[in-house]
Amino acid sequence: MKIERIIGLAVLGISVNLAAATGVFADGGDTTLIHACVTSTGTMRIVGASTACRGTETPLHWPTTARIVTDENRITNTENKNTTQDATISAIQTKNNQQDADIATLQGQVGGGSGLVVKDSLAQVVGKPADASPSAQSTGGIEVFRQIGNTPVVFRVNPTGFAPVNFVAFVYTTSNCTGTRYMQSTVARGIFFMEFLLSTDGQTWYLPTLPAQSLAIQSAESFGPGEDPTGVGSCDNSFPPFENQVGTVSTINAASLGTPPFHLE
Repeated sequence: MKIERIIGLAVLGISVNLAAATGVFADGGDTTLIHACVTSTGTMRIVGASTACRGTETPLHWPTTARIVTDENRITNTENKNTTQDATISAIQTKNNQQDADIATLQGQVGGGSGLVVKDSLAQVVGKPADASPSAQSTGGIEVFRQIGNTPVVFRVNPTGFAPVNFVAFVYTTSNCTGTRYMQSTVARGIFFMEFLLSTDGQTWYLPTLPAQSLAIQSAESFGPGEDPTGVGSCDNSFPPFENQVGTVSTINAASLGTPPFHLE
C-alpha cells in the first residue's frame, strides 16, 4: 500500500506539472499589444504581456494605440520610399527616351531628314552632318558623325577643311600630371552616345580608347589653340580626386578622315 501511495502521489505531481506547463502565454511578452484570455463561454480577462492563459482559455491580443501609430508611420515611410523610387525610374525612362530620340536622329534623320552627307574632294564620304542648315554652317563649321572602328565619333568641318576645337585635355591618376595619359569618355559617362574628337591644329585628333575604365583622377592637363599636345601642358590639381570613366589616349590623323575641300551632297 505504501508503494502504491507513493506512485499515486508521483503521478499526481506529474499531472499538476503538465497542467502548468500547458498553460498558453497571452502573447510571448510583446508589450506593444493588449493581452487577454477568453474562455469557451466568452468570458474575457485582460492580463499582462507575460501572463499564461489557463488550459481552458484562448489567448487573444490586439495592438495598442502606440503600436498602431508605429505601424502607420512604417507604412508611410514605405510609401514615401516607393514614391522616390518611382520618380527615379521615371527620370531614367525619360533619359532613355531622349537617348532613343538622339539615336533615331543619327540613323537617318540628321540634316533635317534630307539624307545629306559630307564628302571630300575625292568623293569619299566623310560623315553625316548633325545640322546642315545655313545657320549652322554660318558658325564656321558643322558637326559630322562618323564611326571609326567600333567607336562612334563627332568632329567639326567646314568647306575648306577640318575645324579644330582648339582644346585638348588629358587626365591623370597622379597629382602632378605624370604617368599614363587618359581622356574622359562621354559615352561611358552617359553624357552623349559619341566620343568628341579634340584637336588644337585640325590635323591630329585625340579621343579615349574604348572600353573605358573607372579610375580615380587627381590632375588634369590642358592645351589651347596652336599648342602641341605631345608636349607639356598646363597642369591643374586644385580639385579633389574623383572617380571617372576614362580611356587611354588614341590619335587619328586628319588625312584618314578625308581630303579637303568638303561639300554637302
